[in-house]
Amino acid sequence: MPRLHLPLCGLRPAPTGLRRIVFTCFSFAVVLAIGSLPSHVQAQTTQHAQRQFNIPAGSLSSVLATFAGAAGINLSFDPALTAGQQSPGLQGHSTISQGLNTLLSGTGLLSVHTSGNVYTLQRAPAGSTATLPIVTVEGFESATGPVIGFAARRSATATKTDTPLIEVPQTVNVVTRDEMTVRASNTVVEALSYTPGLYAPGGSTDLRYDNIYLRGGYAARNNLDGSRLPYGAYSFGMLQIEPYGLERVEVLKGPSSVLYGQNTPGGLINMVSKLPTETAQREISLQTGSYGREQATIDLSGPVDDEGQWRYRFTALQRNAAQSPYYTEDDRIFVAPALTWQPSARTSLTLLGFYQKDHQVPLYGTLPAAGTLYDNPNGEISRHRFAGEPDWDRYNREQYSVGYLFSHELNDTWTFKQNLRYNHMRGEARTMPGYMLDPVDMRTWSRTMARGQGTGATFTLDTQVLASFDTGSVHHEALFGFDYLNMRDTYYFSNVIAGVPSLDLYDPHYGLPAPGVDDLITRIDARQKTEQYGLYMQDQLRYENWVLTLGGRYDIADSITRNLMTSQKVSQRDRAFTGRAGLTYLFANGLAPYLSYSTSFTPTGGTDYNGNPFEASKGKQVEAGLKYQPPGSDTMVTLSVYQLTQTNVLTSDTTPGRPPGFQTQTGETRARGIELEGKTTLAQGLDAVASYAYVDSEITRTANTDIVDGIPESRQGKRLYYAPQHQAAAWLNYTVQSGALQGLGLGAGVRYIGSDWGDPANTLRIPAVTLVDAAITYDFGRMDPSLKGLNLALNASNLFDRRYVGTCITNLSCSYGAGRMVYATLRYRW
Repeated sequence: MPRLHLPLCGLRPAPTGLRRIVFTCFSFAVVLAIGSLPSHVQAQTTQHAQRQFNIPAGSLSSVLATFAGAAGINLSFDPALTAGQQSPGLQGHSTISQGLNTLLSGTGLLSVHTSGNVYTLQRAPAGSTATLPIVTVEGFESATGPVIGFAARRSATATKTDTPLIEVPQTVNVVTRDEMTVRASNTVVEALSYTPGLYAPGGSTDLRYDNIYLRGGYAARNNLDGSRLPYGAYSFGMLQIEPYGLERVEVLKGPSSVLYGQNTPGGLINMVSKLPTETAQREISLQTGSYGREQATIDLSGPVDDEGQWRYRFTALQRNAAQSPYYTEDDRIFVAPALTWQPSARTSLTLLGFYQKDHQVPLYGTLPAAGTLYDNPNGEISRHRFAGEPDWDRYNREQYSVGYLFSHELNDTWTFKQNLRYNHMRGEARTMPGYMLDPVDMRTWSRTMARGQGTGATFTLDTQVLASFDTGSVHHEALFGFDYLNMRDTYYFSNVIAGVPSLDLYDPHYGLPAPGVDDLITRIDARQKTEQYGLYMQDQLRYENWVLTLGGRYDIADSITRNLMTSQKVSQRDRAFTGRAGLTYLFANGLAPYLSYSTSFTPTGGTDYNGNPFEASKGKQVEAGLKYQPPGSDTMVTLSVYQLTQTNVLTSDTTPGRPPGFQTQTGETRARGIELEGKTTLAQGLDAVASYAYVDSEITRTANTDIVDGIPESRQGKRLYYAPQHQAAAWLNYTVQSGALQGLGLGAGVRYIGSDWGDPANTLRIPAVTLVDAAITYDFGRMDPSLKGLNLALNASNLFDRRYVGTCITNLSCSYGAGRMVYATLRYRW
């Protein structure tokens, strides 16, 4: 039935910089966490503690949701139990038990502690007025709030409303903060490495971007708190979000234009920021690891005033690190403040943002297939081979984001929301990639010297009105919205070949004379501006055990691309209607079969031979699935099957008499697949994650041909690259609950990435690989109560240091997957 859920290593010696990081970290902890907070908010709320409640009258479900958030409990129930019932609210001081008794008085309902951290409501037996005891739990789950454990129950990514995942007629995978912490995820790619149907070319080797492909080789677009992040015409102006600042990472599979406008058909990734909390929580950590890694973090949150109208959060990270023993760097500074003002239970305004500065010298770079993917008479090229130039190669990025989240409940029916965000990045990349391997000695690597500079920015404004009402026995959650996107992208690229020294890949010598910056020749100087206006509507209709989700959207998308080298200007306007329809049935035992149909559109830049602008590429998906969330459990299982088709794909124009180089929109691709994901708490202290994905992706219509062994060969019938046919992963984490070893945690995971094609012609086959990850943790508070909150963790990815090729774009552009990385983290929470 439908439920509502209410809220060893280093090779590089440690410099004095680590001491500065430690001092800074503890200084912030003392000044912000202890000195600035009233002493009374530092105490943990208990079941018997009295606290002030100011909850206005309203519908019972709304009042219970507000109470759960204020009390810090996790409460779930069937919406049918509270349908049509009103509550006078709760004013004054009360314990949690007294408060629930007051709110449920006269409703015929009682509260029940089921298991774990789940508490629910049920009808009281005839003649009974008793309410079972209530126990406080740490945390309250909302669509954007923290989750205890690995299995999330609610999300707003798929519907823009706080909706139970089991009611969403589409696949949504959620990685919680607890899961990211247990696996020590240092990038969004690493956080999603156990998620089915997701592929990241090169694995976690490419530090520059979080490039992720979904459901058959379709690039995902990234959102932050629902706001579109830059993704320009040249894919340079991309932000990379620091996962320590995130509460959760959510993947919406399939076409998602109905709520977000232009998007690729594979889906999108929405990252949810850490927000201010109603109760005080503080955390600091120090981390060291492979290749001299040094990292310090701090996360402080809680109320500012006695009434709890003002809440704050401050999250920060500083890192000095490397990917290999030679030349690489991965340094970052990250700061994210947030402030919430909640003058009443009906109104909330959160100001939030972040600043991030990266300095990287990535190991990710071009290597030939001979010596990596294939045999080379000189042997294998070292996985740590740095093929660039240490004094030239770098990737520097500075990015920031500012905005607000506003919500005001006008009455029991209408709620107004508005979210505004500005995201910006500026970056520079200097590389010395190879472009030819000497065919005689098979070791001399000819290189070019290149420099790319760019910016990316998005301004998003999303205004929503939500109506909650009944028409007879049907309950509606109707959403009406208008959003605006302004995206700007600049890119400047220059390079030179003459005079660039070659490199012996088996005996490299760096520092040879090379051209200077002034010798580079400009190749690209472009500016692009995109504006999107979208009007959307959605209704979630609930009738008994049925949930029908209907949505439609109309978009106008304008883009202007300027080539500053030729003074050429190309304008384009696309109009599109997209929609979604889905039906879910909720069984009382927690099973929920569903069926849905959804569409998407993606503007396509450029013109055909006749100068006509290309139409937007269209996507459509049919998905059927079964979700399982047993009542009272910390379990979420999703099984889905789908067929995804994209039309108006660009393909070569082979019309007789026309010169080569032009394109036409006659292409079509299709992906069919199965995905399975399960997240559960099997027993106290025992958590598990398992996933499997199968995809059959194919180019179903195209005019493109490739020369294979000297013979022209059509791409029709070829598989899409970046789409392994089989992927599987499993993670098991256990913490000893009693005895001499209590507090000791052991975790292990296995990831299987099936074979894949690295190029459209399907000539470069990337072999399958199986990788093992592991973790050991210890909670010192189990040994000595005075050490409560102190935790030590040791994490290893690719534990057995498996050597493998992550991806190949051409036979002259391959990259290795990441080798073994080991991290030790000391964390203190209070």
